[in-house]
Formats: sequence, structure tokens, C-alpha cells
Amino acid sequence: VISVAENLGSFVPKARLQSNMAHLLRKLIERIEDLGARPNAAGDRLLGLQSPRALPSHAPPFRNLRGKSRAVAVMLGFAGGGIAFLLYHMIGFITNALFYGRLSFGFANPYDAPVLNTPWRFLVIVIPTVGGLLVSLMAKYGSRRISGHGEPETIEAILTNRSRIQPKVGLLKPVSAGVTIGTGGPFGAEGPIIQTGGAVGSVLGQILNVTTTERKILLACGAGAGMAAILGTPIAAILFVVELLLFEFRARSFIPVAIASGIGGIMHFVLIEGRPLFAVTTVVGFGPYFGLGGLPLIALLGALCGVVGSFLTKLLYRLEDVFRKAPVNELLIPVLGGALVGGIGFFDPSVLGTGYTLIQSVLNTEYTANLAVGAGLFLLALLVLKALAWTVALSTGSSGGTLAPLFMMGGAFGGMVGLLFQAAFPSLGLTASACAIVGMVAVFAASSRAALSSIVFGAEVTGIYTFGNFSALVP
Repeated sequence: VISVAENLGSFVPKARLQSNMAHLLRKLIERIEDLGARPNAAGDRLLGLQSPRALPSHAPPFRNLRGKSRAVAVMLGFAGGGIAFLLYHMIGFITNALFYGRLSFGFANPYDAPVLNTPWRFLVIVIPTVGGLLVSLMAKYGSRRISGHGEPETIEAILTNRSRIQPKVGLLKPVSAGVTIGTGGPFGAEGPIIQTGGAVGSVLGQILNVTTTERKILLACGAGAGMAAILGTPIAAILFVVELLLFEFRARSFIPVAIASGIGGIMHFVLIEGRPLFAVTTVVGFGPYFGLGGLPLIALLGALCGVVGSFLTKLLYRLEDVFRKAPVNELLIPVLGGALVGGIGFFDPSVLGTGYTLIQSVLNTEYTANLAVGAGLFLLALLVLKALAWTVALSTGSSGGTLAPLFMMGGAFGGMVGLLFQAAFPSLGLTASACAIVGMVAVFAASSRAALSSIVFGAEVTGIYTFGNFSALVP
């Protein structure tokens, strides 16, 4: 059937044939492989698929994972957790070395560095610029797949390359992300760990020579384990992988992903931190059931967050077009992005780095006690400058995740709106912390279009269900 479809290319324009038949042929190839047959090379040529040149084509036969998928999922769970641990401490080591002048693997924030209070403050511009240069060199001479935040590249590998990711991507992606974030890049480690964990699962599937469907499951296991390990959110990682990578909800894929993500989540609490990444340790102020009176305000906040999320996405695409058409050598575009981020960080260092500690401060409203300026002005400045730094860095080809920046911007916007609600409707008992959590989740949902995962992310990553804040789930 694939050969007949290829012959149709002589009668039908290739672009039109691909757009109409690519999905059908891809499913057909997967079905043929599931039945034990090897795919016809004509199908690869027709769909423009690449063969895994990094691995031998004569890999030993291992065409079915029945009875072994759970054992492989356990392996990938530990592998994803280990990679997350290494990436987390690599970021800490680079940040400590460049911003603090010390050798330590402990996690550190660039915006607290002593150099900011010295005449050497200009290094805040130099360090991200050098980081952009290093990432640009890795992309040019290593693999262009390391640029970006990881999730689209992983989805592309599933949809267009039959879940095959080159081994060098799995090596270069965490290194490039560690360099970018460690030198002050305004990213999180979530996207890179998804692509790296997915690459480990994909390469393992290529070595075992399993079917396309099984290789996709292994890729999803590695991605879910890495995300659960870096954030401490195993349930949300499962749903995220199902929504954005697997595109199916079947026992054959759900069970291995659940096993790998569960092990990754355990490794977060054992190796990285003994609590959720953005733990909210106080009652956030939704009230006993929050009452019906406040729900319209939450709905309004959700609509506003949808506008913010859509604006951020369009701004990112627009800046990508601007830098793509800029009369600058392609090698220098990430360098320019690093210099611009450093320039923003020179005036407001809080935009630098992952911002994990700052996100937790926003969610717990700990910023109000230490600021001479108003809390609302602080949140507005954080939202605008973080959005500018993040979109500039990502659109110039840097390597880093989007979840933490979106959480920070969403939390800042929600907290700012919450302050207005609190002043206008004090009888409702709605706090800035409550609205910050809602804003964090809603902006991420608007940008990722993964609504169910976003809800669970908000509950898990903040741990609100462990501190008596069950009423927060409904808003």
C-alpha cells in the first residue's frame, strides 16, 4: 500500500499528497510494525522521515515489549530522575562559579549575587552574553535540535520522525540548558529535561529495535520521569505526557508512563528537595468553600489570564520572525539575545535564572514585607520585564524551559489582580496568594493548551492539598 501511495506522487503534487495522507500513512506504518513486519523504505521517503544514522541498522530483533514494558519503565524512571538531579546541580554549579565566585553544587539565584552590589555589576551583562555564545556554538557544531524549550522538538520527533531522537541531542540538550540557565537565562529546567528524558527513552527503543508505537511509549516514559523528578509532580507529569506526547489513553502506554513518572517523583523528594518545588505553606484564602460570590471574579481572572497567555505566545512568534529576518549572522543571534537579557537583568536582576525561589515568594506573598515600593508595582514590573527577557531569550535560539517563566508571569499577574480584588471586595476573603495560584495555572493552560495537566500541576507543584487548602481546587 505504501508503494502504491508513493507512485501516486507522480500524478498528485507531493505537497498536497503529504498534507492529505501523511497522518494516514504514519498510522499505517505503525500498524505494520506492530504486526511484526519491517516498514517499507518507500514510506520513509514519502513522509520525509530520517533514519537513525547514529545507531546500527542491524540492531538485534526485539520487536515487542510485551511483559517487559514495566521493567523498562522502571529503568527509565531511575534514569530520568538521575538526569534531573545532574541538570539541577549543573545549573547550581555554573551559577555559583560565575555569579558568586565559589565552587558549589547547591542551587543559587543570580539575583542574590554579591557582585550586583559592586562596581563589577556589568558582569551581569557579560555572563549571559558568553552563555549565548556557547549555546550558539553547540547548536552550530553539535545539533540545532538543542535550541528552544524542548517540548516542540519532542513532539516533532514523535509526529515526523517516528519517535526517533539522535543520541547526541540527549547529551547536548542538558549541557546547553545548564549553560543557558546557569549564566542567567530566564528559563526553567522542565523543557530540557523532557527532551533529554525523551531522548534516553527513544535511544533505548532504537537499541532494542522495538516498534514505532513502543518506541513512542519509551520516549514518553523518559520524558514523564524527568519532568516528575525536576518538579516533584508525578501525577501532573503523567497527564502532561498523555495530553501532549502520547495522544492516546490506553493501558499499554498509561501504565509504563505512570511507573516511570512515579519513580521520577520519588527521586525528586529523595535527591532534590523534600517538598514540592513551589510549596505554599499558608492558607491561601479561598474560604471554607470559597462561596459562590467569589467565583465570578475567578472566572474574570481566568479570562484575563487567557488574554495574557495568548499575548505572550504571539509576542514570542513575532520576535522569532524579527530575529530570523535580522541582518545578523546566525551564529551571533543567541549572543545578541544573551546581551539583551543581561541588559534587562542589569536593571532588574530578578528576571535572571529559573526564579524558583521568587515564584514561591510570589505565591506566599512574602514580597510585601521586604519592599519599599508597593506590592502591585513590584508584581507589574516583574511581569513585564520577565516577559520581555523570556521572549527575547527564547526567540533568539537559547535553550531552556517555559514552565517556570510562565508560572512566574502568571503568578505575578494573578497576584496583581488579586490585590485589586482584595481592595475592592474585602468581604470575600480573597487574597493575593489565592489569585496568584489561579493566575499561574491559567496562564500556563492558555499557553500550553493542556488544561487538565495545568490544573493538576497547580495542585501538585504548590502542595495546596497538603496544607488544608482543598477549596483551592475548584477555583
